[in-house]
Amino acid sequence: MYKNILVAIDIAEDDIFGEGLTSKLPPHVEYMADKTHTNVHFFTVIPFFPNFASYAREYDVLLDERNKITDKALSKLISITKIFNINPANTHHHVKTGSPIDQILRLSTDINADLIIIGSRQPTITTRLLGSTAAAVVRYAKASVLVVR
Repeated sequence: MYKNILVAIDIAEDDIFGEGLTSKLPPHVEYMADKTHTNVHFFTVIPFFPNFASYAREYDVLLDERNKITDKALSKLISITKIFNINPANTHHHVKTGSPIDQILRLSTDINADLIIIGSRQPTITTRLLGSTAAAVVRYAKASVLVVR
């Protein structure tokens, strides 16, 4: 049914392997990906790298630091996704820098995602006032979205 599934994961979550939100994703992802040759794209976003930093004298140092952070994020993402029981030949890992909402929507278009799976916590005052990433993805995505709580 689905050819490309995008799974957004917050690697900064405190308790990934315990009772955290990410630990609730595997049954849903595995069920949806269980069908024939579904590509599962695991994805995380790291904080935005400010444009003004490109004007600094130490730009090369900052760029090197950003690359190290991206590599570390990719390693952590790969480590986290080992809890998913999915054929490794059908998994892909992506790390982007910027706004989570924008990057999720952009990657979903780039990979032609049929389904986006994203976790969401119970709403707090902040998310009620400012909105959550999951709510924005549901609102603006062109693909179907499965929100896991």
